Amino acid sequence: MKSSPLHQRVEFTFPAPGDLTGLNPFDTRDICLRGVMTDPQGTRREVCGFADRDHRLDPVPGDPKAIERAIPTGPLVFRARVSACVAGRHDLKLWYELRGGRRVELEPISFEAVPGVHPGHVRLGKNGTSFATEDGNPFYPIGSNLCWPNMMGHFAGQKLDDLRQMIERLAQHGGTAFRLWANT
Repeated sequence: MKSSPLHQRVEFTFPAPGDLTGLNPFDTRDICLRGVMTDPQGTRREVCGFADRDHRLDPVPGDPKAIERAIPTGPLVFRARVSACVAGRHDLKLWYELRGGRRVELEPISFEAVPGVHPGHVRLGKNGTSFATEDGNPFYPIGSNLCWPNMMGHFAGQKLDDLRQMIERLAQHGGTAFRLWANT
């Protein structure tokens, strides 16, 4: 059984459920990974998964307005991400919902949440006007507004990796939040 510290992301990956001809795996009206996680206290939380595919980013040859395009490099998979708020065994029941009402059940899975050092998720504080982590300590978001080019290539030459580097630099300097301004 997989184990994870409290409040840390636990990710499960599943293959696509057979032939998806005519379905858009990135449209939840066509196919969706759903489920329920039950914690040791019996509390149930809804789980929503997502489609994913490894890719590389390549420039678009001959198109000065295009920034880059994603080229698939791996198989289509579906992922479910959860995080435990209490220690102990957590059980997940997951299924695919496909257009037309068909449901494909997956084998149940479990993981063990163990104590860790993470202070917990950020929530509204007890006073209702500020943020706090689950352990009760105040949380102050520190960050900036990041601008991003529109899909027509304004700010030409800026790529997804540029945004990744901006966010990494922000985190290296103590940033905990950012607001992304994007124009489509």
